Amino acid sequence: MKKPFIWILPALLFAACERPIDIDLDAGQAQYTIDAFVNTLDSEQVIRITRSIPFTADPSTIPGVTGAQVAIIDSTNFKVFFFQDKGNGVYSWKPNRAAGDTFAIGHQFVLAVAVGSDTFISGTLLRPTATIDSIGLVNEPESLGVKGGKYVELWANDLPGRGNCYRIKTYVNGKLKDGVGDLNIAFDGAFGPNEGSDGIPFIVPIRYVQLNDFQNPYQPGDRVRVEVHSISPETLYFFTEVRTQLQNQGLFATIPANVKSNLFNINPNSKIRANGFFNMSATSSLERVIP
Repeated sequence: MKKPFIWILPALLFAACERPIDIDLDAGQAQYTIDAFVNTLDSEQVIRITRSIPFTADPSTIPGVTGAQVAIIDSTNFKVFFFQDKGNGVYSWKPNRAAGDTFAIGHQFVLAVAVGSDTFISGTLLRPTATIDSIGLVNEPESLGVKGGKYVELWANDLPGRGNCYRIKTYVNGKLKDGVGDLNIAFDGAFGPNEGSDGIPFIVPIRYVQLNDFQNPYQPGDRVRVEVHSISPETLYFFTEVRTQLQNQGLFATIPANVKSNLFNINPNSKIRANGFFNMSATSSLERVIP
């Protein structure tokens, strides 16, 4: 009759020791975050600049940085593209294809962002991207984990030559699917530098699984647009780290950390650093209306 009490006593002792502890965290030096993902589409190109906030702060309070000077320089022909300050940390530039005011594939580009006494720079190559052949329609029957209905499939081949990297974006009725699970990236036609993945159609998880929510099939009249953006290998690694941090939870979670940036402050006396990333993407796009 005494054994149950022996086992319950340690549990009661541990429970009695639990209490909330408030810890004052040092806010640290505020840094800049520069979101500079630019592409070759004819739409307005936007670079966003914000200031970092403490880890425990409300994300809705992130302040935009105004008054910066933002430009992208084509270091191949020394053409300069100035981005205009639109307020609240938004800087934009609109291409003009008729006037030749566009980004050239195969050229090297440098981003320069000047804020007060700090100037951040980064460089990248504008790489070509895979051409979309078509967006297929798949009628899936009802099955375990799949609701019967219409789903889409991307048909595009990885460019010949090992080491091409891509980000595939899916828009439904004009809205980007931007959940953590929707981050669709590829190395050649697969997930990594594997033999046999060069020049092939994107594998099934990339061209089909990532484009669909198998509990919510597309409905007649839905507009599905798919874009294939070229990215650098460094950007592929950046997205991989972003996904790791966003999914960093559970028993084996690690200490949260800033994802490494490719932006550098050229002021040697400044303690201010930049988070974020700079990438130039050639982009192919195709839209299909669900019948």
